[in-house]
Amino acid sequence: MRYCLFLLLVLSVQIGNAQDKKNISLKDIWQRNTFKMKGVPGFNAMKDGLHYTQLDQDGNKQYIRVYDLKTGNKENAVFDNQINTFEGKPISVEDYSFSADEHKLLLYTVGQHIYRRSVLYKVYVYDMKSGKVQLLDTGKILHATISPDGNKVAFVKDNNLYYKDLTTDKCIPVTKDGVKNKIINGNCDWVYEEEFEFTRAFEWSPDGSHIAYYHFDETNVPEYTIPMYGNLYPTLYTYKYPKAGESNSLVQIRIYDLNSKKTITAGIGGEADQYIPRIKWTKNADELCIYRMNRLQNNLQLLLANLKGGKSKLIYSEDNKYFININDNLQFMPDKHSFVFESEQDGYTHLYRWDWEMNSLVKLTDGNYDVETLLGTDEAKGIVYYTSAEVSPLERKLYSVGLDGRNKKCLTPENGTHSITACAGFNYFLDRYSMLNKVPVYYLRDADGDIVRTLEDNRDLETKMNEYKLGKVQMIQVNGINLRERNTSIS
Repeated sequence: MRYCLFLLLVLSVQIGNAQDKKNISLKDIWQRNTFKMKGVPGFNAMKDGLHYTQLDQDGNKQYIRVYDLKTGNKENAVFDNQINTFEGKPISVEDYSFSADEHKLLLYTVGQHIYRRSVLYKVYVYDMKSGKVQLLDTGKILHATISPDGNKVAFVKDNNLYYKDLTTDKCIPVTKDGVKNKIINGNCDWVYEEEFEFTRAFEWSPDGSHIAYYHFDETNVPEYTIPMYGNLYPTLYTYKYPKAGESNSLVQIRIYDLNSKKTITAGIGGEADQYIPRIKWTKNADELCIYRMNRLQNNLQLLLANLKGGKSKLIYSEDNKYFININDNLQFMPDKHSFVFESEQDGYTHLYRWDWEMNSLVKLTDGNYDVETLLGTDEAKGIVYYTSAEVSPLERKLYSVGLDGRNKKCLTPENGTHSITACAGFNYFLDRYSMLNKVPVYYLRDADGDIVRTLEDNRDLETKMNEYKLGKVQMIQVNGINLRERNTSIS
């Protein structure tokens, strides 16, 4: 017998000493930011696993500083916008990213949103060794991404893909056929950005010798026009928007060789009405994994494309009676013939290891619960780190398990929700710990789950909340009605 279960949030009113507390006003919420929570802004763990960087603001001054993970002590500033200027003018940084060797910084400024996830930026490159600041392009661009060797930056502008050689300051076009509302290279069309939740549609190969990218032909996709408000008179914006049953973009995966300046098209089969929701490079620099999915989204195939001609072979296939959810939780192993991934094939989201040469599938997690996120694999120790709702659907905790599915451990025993950021090397984890009726606390934990130090406890917010008449939030569970047993239908 099956019943529907409903979880309800209930707010109860405090009585007791409520007469001594303040009433909440709309100004507290919308103007005064009375209940503003503190976080750990701009947290970026460094490659050594012992330090992190943070974007600090002091009036008009900005610093990207290095901090010691274990102690929180400030060590040095790798960027100072009053000193590291461009043509004598300070740079106002909104975001930043390091090169793989952490000798260069990409500085993203003057952001301009397009859709939900795509943002145009004016981008600068800062070389920490030489102190040189370069402007990547005179205009705003999409998806500036530095190559693994740190010497080039790929980006998208006006529907074309480019890369800039930082040693020669020369910009090389990878594509030239981009046209608005017709051809897109290296950037997602609206459907892929919205439904598959990504927007940068190109990937550097591990050795930086190739760029794999999406080529969208949306010529036959119907157009939709909406008014854009903000000025005195609205302007009309027309873009490609396929309604249910209409034509989608025709998608190709192309691979560009930086040395030969030649492009090949990877094999994805002859079916045009399909999706390519992800591409990932394997541990081999000459193999690209391509996700292929039917339009019903209940069959997923992983193809392995070779750079010599683009020929592909099938390495994994999965069917689901209803729907397959696409995510980024897949990591290739150093053996070059297996990967750890997330799947709902048994009805719950769990982790598996698949070896396509041995035709072997190992289930790493099991039970009536869902894994939330695959955080990563410590390949040297053979340990997988992940978060799941094993204890309760209302909680998230950090776990580790061996690559053979044994020795599972819970690393965050406290009840509640643990939002985890793994640091390089898996020696430390940033834990944003929260639960009902308590303010969030940020902990730094080690590989055993022990708390090394508290990064932010939001004690001021907790004190402030105690001054107000606030209710207590409670969760209650209500059994639903078995409609089949009652011979009742809903229309």
